[in-house]
Amino acid sequence: VLASAPELAVRFSLRALARGRIEPTALDLQGAKVVVQRDIDGNLIFGVGEGQGAAGGQLPNLMSGILGPPDPDKRFGFLRRISVSESTVTVEDARSNKSWGAEITEASVTRTRSSGLAFNVILGLVAEGKTARFTLKGSQDETTGMLPITLKFNDVDFAALGMAVPELAALRPAAVPLRGHVDFRLDQEWTIHDASFAIDGGP
Repeated sequence: VLASAPELAVRFSLRALARGRIEPTALDLQGAKVVVQRDIDGNLIFGVGEGQGAAGGQLPNLMSGILGPPDPDKRFGFLRRISVSESTVTVEDARSNKSWGAEITEASVTRTRSSGLAFNVILGLVAEGKTARFTLKGSQDETTGMLPITLKFNDVDFAALGMAVPELAALRPAAVPLRGHVDFRLDQEWTIHDASFAIDGGP
């Protein structure tokens, strides 16, 4: 069962409908505008579009549904795919009194038949008037449950990112654009393991 709107397509679960529930199995968004506000205490508030509506409040629940183990008794427990394209995210940080954004060319999180996860993200982080391009890919190992991830970037001005994003302040001394990749694995508790990287700078 498929319902669509100019910027949203939703596929619903027939199994859930048979149980008298309306639950999505896939959400595909295009042209979305997401606002994330972080208050002084570090709490995150999500919003979609111009205001902070109910849709924004569902974003954490959506991510919990796709990232958590399948659970048909849970809200969004039938969710198998979320994809976003041609969209923007604006982060307003009250602690640093700065804002920065991301341009999402393509992003998807898919739960495979074996209940593993697969990621594919192409985005640009916008800070200090400059855009840093990143790609991120990962596919969960069915045997170990670990999620190997590769993050690639090319000619990224990390000094500009460090000025805008407090968590990247340590990168401010970077004097030249950098390119390279970072490889790591995530366990089921989202702890990083076996991180390695190859980075190069200059012309």
